[in-house]
Amino acid sequence: MMPAAPSQTSGSDLVRARQRVEPCSSAQMPVTLSSVRVAEMAKALGHPARVKIVRMLAQDGPQLAGDITAALGLAQSTVSAHLRVLRTAGAVISRREGSRTRYRVSNEALCALAWAIAELASAPS
Repeated sequence: MMPAAPSQTSGSDLVRARQRVEPCSSAQMPVTLSSVRVAEMAKALGHPARVKIVRMLAQDGPQLAGDITAALGLAQSTVSAHLRVLRTAGAVISRREGSRTRYRVSNEALCALAWAIAELASAPS
């Protein structure tokens, strides 16, 4: 058996993250995603900055675009492009508040992706 790869996330970080994010339960099993939707969602989460955005929204709750930009330390145009990719894929949901936009994680979409990946992982080999 090969040793586990070193993790950058400690066990206590995982416990805190699980406490902040509503878990996907079998009672909430989402509609099955098509292969195209699974690929779109996975691609949207395929950039470290976008993963950081989703984690930040999952852990800290809805955020204004400007607050996301400040937290990441990236250019506003770069963050806007990442948010557009996440929104198009359905990973985040936006709501206009006057001239500003607030973003939140789409728990439903991320749970659907988690279920789709679990199905792949449990498929007979």
